[in-house]
Amino acid sequence: MIPFDVISSGNVLVVTPSTGMSRRVTQSDFNRHWEMAAAYTAGTEWRGTTRNSSYLEAIAHDMAGPPGVTAPPPPGRVALPDGDSAEQRGAEALILSAVSAQLGIELVPGRLTVDDSIRVDVDGLSHDPPVLVEAWAHQGPPKPAQKAKVMADAFKLVWIERRLFPRGARKIVAFADPSAAGHFTGRTWMAAALRELGI
Repeated sequence: MIPFDVISSGNVLVVTPSTGMSRRVTQSDFNRHWEMAAAYTAGTEWRGTTRNSSYLEAIAHDMAGPPGVTAPPPPGRVALPDGDSAEQRGAEALILSAVSAQLGIELVPGRLTVDDSIRVDVDGLSHDPPVLVEAWAHQGPPKPAQKAKVMADAFKLVWIERRLFPRGARKIVAFADPSAAGHFTGRTWMAAALRELGI
């Protein structure tokens, strides 16, 4: 069984296998296939197939436990510690999916190479059209260190554009929470700098 990380976010599960390719599973999709857990507890094979079957199968297998153990009811929101990296990755995947839908393009996590040796990661990347995205999942007003992190991410996008996209690229810092974004969209020097830099 391939290991999967499963993060609950409202009515959506963000399922990420070891390949790193996340997939969103809605509550209705999960409930429709909850019978898989019962099948596992009975020691039988579930024969349904959907786009998310392997993902749902992994969830059901983990939740059902060994044969003979009754599967628990469908889970609600699972509370994880603040700053949990798996939860953050799941939230960033949701943000990236929302930006992709809004722009009508496919954005995927990317690793770029500058000067044949410097590797730099971006949360979302499209080459045609050229788009660079950093996703920020923080909730609530940012603290000083968090403000610095956002500005560092923004500076990274500007640098990547200048080195690898001489004709320009759309640069986006995407926030999950308006109160987290407020400092960077209002009347602060950081907001003014981001606007001037085309972010």
